[in-house]
Amino acid sequence: IELIKKARNRSSLLVVTGCYAEAEKEKLKEMFPWIDLVVGNKEKSNIGNIINGNGKNHQEKQAYIGSFDAHNRAFVKVEDGCNQFCAYCIIPYVRGKEIRSRSLSEVIREMEGLAEQGFKEIVLTGVNLGLYGTDLNPKVKLVNLLKKAECLKEKIRIRLSSLGTQSAQG
Repeated sequence: IELIKKARNRSSLLVVTGCYAEAEKEKLKEMFPWIDLVVGNKEKSNIGNIINGNGKNHQEKQAYIGSFDAHNRAFVKVEDGCNQFCAYCIIPYVRGKEIRSRSLSEVIREMEGLAEQGFKEIVLTGVNLGLYGTDLNPKVKLVNLLKKAECLKEKIRIRLSSLGTQSAQG
């Protein structure tokens, strides 16, 4: 953070966001008074409106990201939350320990739409992809989603982010 302070363009705003920012907003402001704005995860998609002063009534929208101007890679958030409580991680305390997965059909529909828009690569994202589907009824696994997405293999490449060790279990 001290390097950021030194390299900072004084005419720019310094915005801190993320899980730690959400959990320790006041502590960050106290420790680093030169930070202009601390924004939690739920508000980070609305930073522009917050800076302009008209984001007070913002409601967080579902994970779908509608626009990836001039890129070949799109991101599809399939899961949020983590119940692993790793000693080094604050996510369960900030984003919640409840796993929130999107349905297989919803994810596949979004992937098909992105493929039709010409994207060549889709990155499946989540706090911990290995937990995908553990909250659905009936439960599914990440491997089920990948098998379902196999129908798109001629059109797109699929990448995975944020895999935990439990992902290795079949």
